Amino acid sequence: MPVKKKLSSVTLVAVDTLDSNRASRVLTYCSRFFEFADIVLFTSQYPTIEYSHTVAIIANLDYAGVQRWELTQLRTMLSTPFCLNVQHDGWILNPELWTDEFLKYDYIGAPWPRQWGTARVGNSGFSLRSRRFCEATAAVASSYANEGYDVFACRVMESRFKRDGIRYAPLELAALFSWEFDCDDLTAGPTTAFGFHGWNSGRCSQQYGRMLHEELDCRAWVASKWR
Repeated sequence: MPVKKKLSSVTLVAVDTLDSNRASRVLTYCSRFFEFADIVLFTSQYPTIEYSHTVAIIANLDYAGVQRWELTQLRTMLSTPFCLNVQHDGWILNPELWTDEFLKYDYIGAPWPRQWGTARVGNSGFSLRSRRFCEATAAVASSYANEGYDVFACRVMESRFKRDGIRYAPLELAALFSWEFDCDDLTAGPTTAFGFHGWNSGRCSQQYGRMLHEELDCRAWVASKWR
């Protein structure tokens, strides 16, 4: 088995209070490829399937509550400079595409289409965030109006954060990091990105869970279902 690359400055994180099993499957899957500083599942209940990493119990929150928790509390839970956030519908696809260039920025997520505006980096469902970024979002959380974590942190607050020295990854690097939407001005897709987020696919959580549970070929499955 190939030696795992060490990511000693990165904690692998999932926050899911609705279904701890689906999130634990993603964390276990991603742990195959890298040796993270820590792997933490934030949830309201322990998984009922095999899971050998850290579990941190938090309140039972709805979707909006999880978004606000990430804005305000995630920073207090990190002991590393970065966290890689995954979800039941977003994880590592092509581990060989990791580059340490990702660690030069405070935030990376899949690019949004240019029709959405100039603030395009990006989706938080599969994202790399610095602890500095997490501290910045907590400092302005009182302005959050339930527009969604990534819309708030990457569109509403983008100009202010940039003035404060927060570094968002450039579009081309963000496209290498993750894919969510096809963008006509970028090379982005399931075979050319390190990871993905599947919010736009219309797939249900049971289908994601089945893919990991049955150990299907993730890259082939994503490419076949969403193209």
